[in-house]
Amino acid sequence: MVSALAKLELKRGSLLDEWTEYAQTCSEDDDDFVEMVFAAIDDKLAATESEISVIKTHCSATPDEIQAAINAHETALNDSIAIAMGTLFYVDRHEKAHKAAMTKLRRLRS
Repeated sequence: MVSALAKLELKRGSLLDEWTEYAQTCSEDDDDFVEMVFAAIDDKLAATESEISVIKTHCSATPDEIQAAINAHETALNDSIAIAMGTLFYVDRHEKAHKAAMTKLRRLRS
């Protein structure tokens, strides 16, 4: 239950960061779009906070245990992102090498 709470707390923080980022960068030229974006984020935030309140009523973990679980989940998430990005760079580098080899082969055959 602590890990689920940690995941939701991290998601809430991410949504709040997203809301703040949009608030700082949005222009008032397109009020309908801005309103739609904020409404979508607010809906996700409300659903997340509702789930958090339900889990907190059943969770007996201390705030320190919850924070430790949040930190562990955030570390795992960041590690997964780093691995995924590294994989993309690896594939991209080898794809370029493959294309270069195929180009050389085509030139040699012609």
